[in-house]
Amino acid sequence: DGSLSGGEALEAIDYAGEFDGNLIVIINDNDMSIAENHGGMYKNLKALRDGNGKADTNLFTAMGLDYVFVKDGNDIESLIAAFSKVKDSKRPVAVHIVTEKGKGLSFAEENKEDWHWHMPFDVETGKAKYNYDGEDYGDLTAKMLLRKNEEGRKRMRSDLRYSHSRRLLER
Repeated sequence: DGSLSGGEALEAIDYAGEFDGNLIVIINDNDMSIAENHGGMYKNLKALRDGNGKADTNLFTAMGLDYVFVKDGNDIESLIAAFSKVKDSKRPVAVHIVTEKGKGLSFAEENKEDWHWHMPFDVETGKAKYNYDGEDYGDLTAKMLLRKNEEGRKRMRSDLRYSHSRRLLER
């Protein structure tokens, strides 16, 4: 799903197709990214979902992987059957598993975006186990980027003292 749209994931799948031996690539497809899905990857996954694993184009087979489709990835028996089928494969295989985000937790099913990722929580209530009011990685990253931006501006202003730097800006 959304994670596959990154370059590193696509490079890994591309190289996996050249691998000689047992390699199982798990595609957890919950039809969701943090933001609205769009683009070629989304369209191909949707076509595969809608066609029960069959579509005119299959990105994974095009990249040299065998392909197995699991329509109900929240069903343990379906998962056991799929992995039993591929566990001794002599070739790389993509196991495309369609899952429902938050399956079984009403509060997560009803508000998938907020529950895309969550701190540890009580499964009965959905309440966070810990009250954390400090800075998180998002806050710290934003502060660092703003600081680096300001440092860059100061450096640029000091560089403008030199005539060769001014000439660059005039071009």
